[in-house]
Amino acid sequence: MVAAAVRRTAGVLDIGRALDVTNRHAHVADIVLTTELTGFTHAELALLAAIVRRAGNRHADVGSLAAIGGVDPAVVERASIVLALSDEIEARCPPGRSITVRSRVGRDVTLSIPVLRSWLEGDLDKRFARAFGRELVVSKST
Repeated sequence: MVAAAVRRTAGVLDIGRALDVTNRHAHVADIVLTTELTGFTHAELALLAAIVRRAGNRHADVGSLAAIGGVDPAVVERASIVLALSDEIEARCPPGRSITVRSRVGRDVTLSIPVLRSWLEGDLDKRFARAFGRELVVSKST
């Protein structure tokens, strides 16, 4: 359920990127909550909103949304970090090119991305380490 929610929030978040709005994550979360999206229960919509809101603001209080979605807030935190990570990777890769990510999980989690132009996100690695208990390393692979 949470993996499907992350995939769905990524799609909705891309729509927000196309509109180029400020506070994209908060606006997308509000859209998810206020638009009648067919095929979703209220709990699923609350979960989607919680994940996307937290992905954009590490201080966002999403406890009530997580409770409606019936998901532990720690799970929402992890899902939001995965969403934020994928969003940051997509933003730093050339548009229109497929993105291949190789991963290695050991004492740390290493992501290698051939088309990555840069990696400047300084806070996401700390959030990842707190939530998953492993360091995150993101690099451009050759």
